[in-house]
Amino acid sequence: MQNYHEIKKISRIIDELLTHFLSRYQGPAEIAVDESDAEYVVVFTMPDIEIESEDYVKLVNDVSVARNPELENYYWPLAGESDSESELTLVSMMSDSIDVTYEDNRLELRLTRKKSVK
Repeated sequence: MQNYHEIKKISRIIDELLTHFLSRYQGPAEIAVDESDAEYVVVFTMPDIEIESEDYVKLVNDVSVARNPELENYYWPLAGESDSESELTLVSMMSDSIDVTYEDNRLELRLTRKKSVK
């Protein structure tokens, strides 16, 4: 059952990213999920959007919160329950790392989530 819960969390993360960016930037989005024995890697790309520099800085700050497994088990079921900016912070709390790049109107978020060892 552990794997099922991890897959549900990855699905929620993807849903939050997609909802956040499509509601703000209405453009094509690409999502790739790779799984290894140790982790999941989600690559979310919007290949043709314009982001103001202050919005980019806010985005980077929102996803710079460290993973918090203790809080994640409480909060992850609530993902998608509000339309607030804090959803990206929740995504960050559920991720081990998120790298954000924006160049030539191409936004990419590369999110890594290590699998729980039990």
